[in-house]
Amino acid sequence: MTTGDESPSACDYLVIGAGATGMAFCDTLLHHTSTSSTPPTVVLADKHDRPGGHWNDSYSFVALHQPSRGYGVESERLEPVGDPNADTHRGTRDEILDYYSAVQQKLESRFNFRFVGGTWFDMNQLGGSGSEGVYQLQSQSSDGATSIRVRKRVVDARYLEPDLPVFVGPKFTYDDAVVKCIPVNELPIVKSGKHYVVIGGGKTGMDAITYLQTEAKVAPSNVTWVVSDGVSIKQQRSVIHAHIPVTSHF
Repeated sequence: MTTGDESPSACDYLVIGAGATGMAFCDTLLHHTSTSSTPPTVVLADKHDRPGGHWNDSYSFVALHQPSRGYGVESERLEPVGDPNADTHRGTRDEILDYYSAVQQKLESRFNFRFVGGTWFDMNQLGGSGSEGVYQLQSQSSDGATSIRVRKRVVDARYLEPDLPVFVGPKFTYDDAVVKCIPVNELPIVKSGKHYVVIGGGKTGMDAITYLQTEAKVAPSNVTWVVSDGVSIKQQRSVIHAHIPVTSHF
């Protein structure tokens, strides 16, 4: 848990997942119900030690592909105040993690809100009846588990949680004697690569291409970009095995 204190024993809302969805839900709920006669008690639990969801696991050079002004929670702007380029500012990984930590601290100082990090949530209800239920929060750093009574609702904010290549292996076969296959997180530490294949045409693939060209100074002739629009896995394998000794998968 982030603060080192014991986990709370009861709350009105238990929110699972402290990424963009979970943080935005808590922020809006608390700001729009704080004037009621009985403001809600909210606990936000996450497997990471700090809020920010997948930004905790993303590659170091990642940044938003949209202006910061369209991202984050309702009550707190992400783009720098007073920055003449605020309208086009795109938050970096470190900026976004610092932003969500600041939002956490503000919510904890103003409302009945607690962030509990480093925990797994058990969806199986241990007890209770009606709208109330008792659940478990399992610490990742020990064998201990804490029971928590939820008076109103468990809100699962993990439905948009992505499968990150740093945790999920490639969905294709390759000859590891010929090809070194790495997640994009390892690009900054790869020193032996001369030829690269980037697999995937989404945001991560575009970030990898940009990094290789602008930061790693890899010549365009030494980078192959495979986008699976009409290209079969068999064709992708042949491209990789025929030409590329170092590749990154997405």
